[in-house]
Amino acid sequence: MFKKLQEEQRAWVKHNFGDRPAWHPLMGAIEELGELAHHHLKEAQGIRNHEDHIAEAKDAVADIVIYLSDYCTAVNINLDEVMREQYYGVIWQNEPMKHIFVASHSLGVIAYEDVYQMGSPFSTIKSTINNLKSYCLLRGWNFEAIVQATWDKVKKRDWKKNPDKAHEG
Repeated sequence: MFKKLQEEQRAWVKHNFGDRPAWHPLMGAIEELGELAHHHLKEAQGIRNHEDHIAEAKDAVADIVIYLSDYCTAVNINLDEVMREQYYGVIWQNEPMKHIFVASHSLGVIAYEDVYQMGSPFSTIKSTINNLKSYCLLRGWNFEAIVQATWDKVKKRDWKKNPDKAHEG
């Protein structure tokens, strides 16, 4: 699933956004985390019922994964391998980017760290996605189906042609 997502996403991101800093998709993931929190909380409170909290929460889960996949592509990380393997230590020793934003495994804390002090971000990415999988399992949702359905909608969007309305497609 992750390999296919990352492969499909590579060309789509290049077309829609071109070259941009690697932290852009992490900010997108954090924005989506806020949307997930919003819809989960409002559903639990039983308020703002004009919003489809369940559909929006599912969309936010998928969007977080899509943004993390985009981030991995931007920094030459194979997300499929991250999700299958355990990584140890600092392996970005020659990476030219000294600082990165990381959405922590606790799903909500933002850290701005020196990559050499922080160690590998792989465990953070893996933990975040595994936490989202667990969240879906607890809600009775199919994680992979949610991510695929959302990606199928997102990949049809063209931000170059429709910069103000691509999100509606």
